[in-house]
Amino acid sequence: MSSGTRLFVLKSYQLGVGIVLIALIMLMAVIVPYFWTANNLLEVLRQVSPIAMLTAVCTFVILTVGINLSVGSALGVCAMLAIVTADAGLPRIASIAFAVAGGAVVDAINGVFVARFTLQAFIVILAALTYLR
Repeated sequence: MSSGTRLFVLKSYQLGVGIVLIALIMLMAVIVPYFWTANNLLEVLRQVSPIAMLTAVCTFVILTVGINLSVGSALGVCAMLAIVTADAGLPRIASIAFAVAGGAVVDAINGVFVARFTLQAFIVILAALTYLR
């Protein structure tokens, strides 16, 4: 398959996904009367924001010809860290800081294994996927 054909297939696939998304939005707008209300749209944004942030970060990882399968597990650990620190009575900003620091520590550990001990990144990520669960 030539590169022009692959590009056409990719664009066709993206167009199909966009059409299906628009059709679903229109269907929901007809079926559910409060679909376009501010409260509903804010709730959708609240639910999508963690995945959107992870997707943005993973885009940079994939652009550097890498892959990170442990992102979901790391997110779970960071969320639990935030919850535990918030339950302990720390202010919200401190809980968020602990969660971010926890994510940085997890990725620093992975980075040390890859850079210092010259292990394959894919193997380290699979191990992280296991130990974070």
